[in-house]
This record gives sequence, C-alpha cells and structure tokens, in this order.
Amino acid sequence: MKATFRKLVVFVGLLAMTSPAMASHFGWGTEKWDAICNVGWNMMDFEACSQDCESCEYYPGYDDPNWPSWQFADLVENRCRKRAFASGPPPGCHPSKACQSCSGYTFTGEGGIVYMTRDSAASQVLLQDGGGATLFDTDDLGFDYEFGPSFRLTGKYAGNPWEFEFVYYGVHDFLAVGSVIGNNTQLLLDNNGTVAGVNDPNFRYESQIDNLEFNMYLDSGCCLPRSRWMFGARWIELDESYTVSGNNFLNGLPMQHGIRAYNRMYGFQLGLETNWVNYQCGRLTLDSTIKAGVFGNTADQATTFNDQATNVFTNSFDDSSAFTGEVSITGKFAVNDWISLRANYTALWLEGVALAPDQIQTTSLVDPPGISSTVDMSGQSLYHGAFFGIEFKR
Repeated sequence: MKATFRKLVVFVGLLAMTSPAMASHFGWGTEKWDAICNVGWNMMDFEACSQDCESCEYYPGYDDPNWPSWQFADLVENRCRKRAFASGPPPGCHPSKACQSCSGYTFTGEGGIVYMTRDSAASQVLLQDGGGATLFDTDDLGFDYEFGPSFRLTGKYAGNPWEFEFVYYGVHDFLAVGSVIGNNTQLLLDNNGTVAGVNDPNFRYESQIDNLEFNMYLDSGCCLPRSRWMFGARWIELDESYTVSGNNFLNGLPMQHGIRAYNRMYGFQLGLETNWVNYQCGRLTLDSTIKAGVFGNTADQATTFNDQATNVFTNSFDDSSAFTGEVSITGKFAVNDWISLRANYTALWLEGVALAPDQIQTTSLVDPPGISSTVDMSGQSLYHGAFFGIEFKR
C-alpha cells in the first residue's frame, strides 16, 4: 500500500510540473503564457462577425482581457471563426473550443474498435523435468493482439469550463497456448512443490478485460500547449483462466489442472490532457493524456485438479489496493463540422492484481498440510494497443 501511495504522489507531482497553470512554480514563468494569450487576443478581429454572435447568452466585449479565454472560445461559432481567421489564426494561440456552437449543449459520441495485446505475466514455472529443471513457464505463453469494442460520449455546455466523458472498452479474447511433447514431465501444482507426472501436456491461458470510466475535464485556456485537468471514477474487471490437460503418466487416464482468477477494481483517478497541435482551428488535433489512480480490488481464485482417481477443489477471496496508470496519445481529423476520424494509442498498467498462474504459489492441494488457498494479488499486467473510431458531434 505504501509503494502504491508513493507512486500516486510522484504522478501528481509530474502532472503539476507539466501544467502551464503551474509553470511559474518550476521556472517557466507565467508571463510567457500571458504574453502569448494577450498578443493572440489583440490580433483576433471578431468585430466583423459580432452580429452573428450577438444573441449568445454570455457574449461580452470580445476585447476584455479579464474575461476567461475558455468562455470566449466557447461562444465563437464556426461561421464567426472562419471569418475572423480568414487570413489564418494568430500564431501560438487558438480558441480551445472554437468549433462548437455559441450556446446550448454540445455532445460528441464515438464508436470504434480497440486492437490491443497484453504482456505476459511475470515468470512462473509450470512444468519441470525429473531433475527439477524448467521445461515450460509463463514466459512461453504470449498473447496476440485482439479486437474489442470501444465507446465514448462527451458533453459540455457553452460558457462552462467543465466537460464530462463516459468511456468503455473491452477485449474478451486474449488467448495464449503452448504444448510440450514428452512422457512423465512434472506438472507443478501448488506451493508445496507437489507435482503430477503427465504425458504431452497442453497449456491454455485466457484473459479478458473490461474498462468503464466517468471523467470530468476542466478547461484551462486557449494557448498551446493547452492542458486540462481531469478527475474521475473508474471500474476495471479482469478475469483469467489457466488450464493444463494431458494424460496421467501412471495410468494413462486424462488429467486436468485448472485455475480461475477474478478481479473487480474500482476507485478514483486523476489526470492531465494536453493539446499539442490544433491545426486550422481544430481540423487536425493531437493530444496526450496521462492518468493514475489507487483502486480497491476485490479478487478471488478457484483451483481444481482432476485425474479420474482424484478430484480436488479449493477457492478463496481477498481485498487489497491496486494501482493503475495510463498514457495515451490521440490524433483527430475533422471531416466536417459534425464528423471526425479519431485514432489513439494507449498503454495501461495494472499493479496489485490476481493473475491465474500466480495462484500456484498460494495454493495447497495435498493433505497434509491440508487443501487450502489464498489469493496472490501481487501480479502486474501491461495492456497496450490502438483505438480507431468515428466521432459524431451534435
């Protein structure tokens, strides 16, 4: 728990250091950001299009330097922006939401796919020879990239700096398989060093993940790089299954060793989104996002062994803390005012989870000392891959 807390403290410190709003505390100087914004305001000529926006509920004097830039940007309609920026936007400063309607709610919905892989678990010995040398372990089980659905919904009211976001994605088909050809190989069963002689064992490792988030973003200004703080709630479900099948060396009958592990993680997260590129006032954008959170994890595991003559079962439950960290980069291209193409690459790190093969080290399948188990929740897992979607704006 202490290590997880230290990681969160370090992460929050990094967020603060990379935020323009905190620049003065780290030697960058807020004067630089203010100067860029002030030059931008003076260069923007919205006089020509003020009539188009005069009906906006919050429309004040466009040249008021004390008026929040995010609010001003929200009120500039697409037709106003095109007229004001006829000769190109001023260098270094872009309205953060200039392509939105000047009043009312704006919603965006995105549907797409995720193409993701999961790195193998830390090495766990699964099969040995008669002398105790490793023949097969979890490093020999590698997951391929798999597809899954992804959905995203955002909403914002003009003149308000807050934007909400719902996110879901899931991949249910992670699969790694392997086999060893040989007689009387020693299959490791538990933490007592118990082994079973097996001929030609086949290994199957399955995993699936579901991710659901609700986040709130706070706009911070108009100048690039423009950053938005984020906080939200997140739920992650990770389920795994590990199975070994083969023939018993002694009697030739089928035998199977199976482990299932379940994780239910829930908690809060903090993050920072930074807009690095806003070409042609939003037609092409490039953002980066970092998130981290400390979660509660409710986990359980169930282990079985069956060789026709013996049928053993044990299961256990536990609760502990878990850490999540995510880094992503997103590019978006606006086809028109309502449709955009969106691509993203994300890396998600989970720590403090129960992985199926790791449960071998916390399970006893012989009596004495007794058939029992606890949940090993020291596992770490890395998911990374690309997201592709179409975004619709209303």
